[in-house]
Amino acid sequence: MLAKEAIFHKYEACGNDYLVIPAKQTWFDATPDLIKKICSEQRGVGSDGILLHQEDGSDDPGVRVFNPDGGEAERSGNGVRIFARYLLDHGLWDGQEALVKTQGGDCLIRDEKDGSLSVKMGKASFEPSDIPLNDLEPWVQKSFEVNGETFSAICLSVGNPHCVLHLDQLPSDEFVKKHGPVIENYPSFPNRINVQFARVVDRKNIEMKIWERGAGLTLSSGSSSSAAAFAFYSLDLVDQEVNVNMEGGSIKISILEDEIWLRGPVNHIFTGTLSSEFLLH
Repeated sequence: MLAKEAIFHKYEACGNDYLVIPAKQTWFDATPDLIKKICSEQRGVGSDGILLHQEDGSDDPGVRVFNPDGGEAERSGNGVRIFARYLLDHGLWDGQEALVKTQGGDCLIRDEKDGSLSVKMGKASFEPSDIPLNDLEPWVQKSFEVNGETFSAICLSVGNPHCVLHLDQLPSDEFVKKHGPVIENYPSFPNRINVQFARVVDRKNIEMKIWERGAGLTLSSGSSSSAAAFAFYSLDLVDQEVNVNMEGGSIKISILEDEIWLRGPVNHIFTGTLSSEFLLH
């Protein structure tokens, strides 16, 4: 028998939209089929993923992140900020610095009191085993070829895996759709990878397009912004504070003692209830 309520809350952060499933919603079974169905724009609600509120009896809330292809991600920068807004909206957090548990490690969250929320993603790693890579050596300005195109890549982990492509100009969506899925599934990346097609505008600005693992072309990404900013910072191409500009909006990245903070707005779109008809078929 279905639970009486099948509630979800939809939020967006710079065009990156997630559905938050509250804790103790017994109707939600995290199977790939159900996740894909809910995230479908044609047959479901439509979203870039699902955030499942986890309660384990501790004081720190937890969240699991699911991609629209049904797979589970380690973490999401925008997802954690959206989850923080959900906690704030429902009286589950007072806005002061607090920890959120994710599969990719704990994240510190903070309400900036100006309509934006921040999350500390922690330290980035170029170590192949942390990303992971099948290669023994780090990929830092590594040249490789895909579909006849040669790319210069910087691979790193910010709690989930990223491949930052350093480009001279921002590519078209068609270019990203052609090369993104091939790079995502490149043999060197055993867990697949998120791909950033990024350009340094100046020391305070980056612009990029994103092919997100399990989601495809997306309007923005917090973890991708963190990865691109840290990759270019490590090459002394940008300052410690940099704006990452994407189609969905701009996210501010601050790198303080090698710790990455990302900051940006989050908006509540609507709260809804899934019907029994939808869940049963």
